[in-house]
Amino acid sequence: MKKIGILYGFEASFQAFVDRVNSKKIKDIVAESVTIDVLQQADPTEYGNS
Repeated sequence: MKKIGILYGFEASFQAFVDRVNSKKIKDIVAESVTIDVLQQADPTEYGNS
């Protein structure tokens, strides 16, 4: 499954984009808001470039 990670601040409109992508129910694609807890440079994440 491929994930679209959306990183944003206080803007409410980006959640609408996440909801819109997910409402299309595209096979093997899901969008979600990104939450940053600890950031370490060059560590792999679940949001890849593939």
